[in-house]
Amino acid sequence: MESLKETVAQKPWSSEEKERVLGIIERGREKKTKKTRFLDEFVYWVFLFISILGNFVLSVVLVPFMLILTGFYLFAVLFIIGFAFGLLINSIMREIQKIEAKKHIIPILLIVALALINVYIITTFTNRLEVLLEVATPAHNPIIISATYALAFILPYLFSEYRLAMKRRAASS
Repeated sequence: MESLKETVAQKPWSSEEKERVLGIIERGREKKTKKTRFLDEFVYWVFLFISILGNFVLSVVLVPFMLILTGFYLFAVLFIIGFAFGLLINSIMREIQKIEAKKHIIPILLIVALALINVYIITTFTNRLEVLLEVATPAHNPIIISATYALAFILPYLFSEYRLAMKRRAASS
C-alpha cells in the first residue's frame, strides 16, 4: 500500500480528500470476500506458472537460433527475446501488484533463476546437437548465453524499479 500512499500524496488534492481516498481503498480491501482474496492469489500463482512455462518454451525456441547464429547476431537475438519477454512479465507483475498492493521480488528472482537454468540446459543440448548434426557453428558457452538472456530478461524490472525510485525521490524533495 506504500506506493498507493505515495501516488495519492502526489495528487493536487487537499489532505482531507487524500485521507478519504485512502480510507475508501482500505475499506474496499478489508471488505474483500475470502473467495475474492483466493481468486487474487490464484491469478498470481497461475501467472507465475505460465511465466515459468513461457520461459521454458522460449528457451526451446532459441535452439534454431543457436544452431545458426554466432557472435553479435546470436547475442542480439538473445537480448531482444529476453528483453521482450521480461517486458511482458514485468508489465503483468506490475498489474498484479496494483491488485495486491505488495511487491513480489522472490517470484521474479525465481523466474530469472529458472530462466538461467533453462537457457543453460538448452545451450548445452544445442552444443551436443551441433556435434551430432555436424553443424559448422562453434559451441556456445552456456554460462555466457544464459547470463545474457537473464540480464536482458531482468532489465525491464530494474528499469521500472529505478523509475519508481526516482519518482519517490522527486516526491520527497
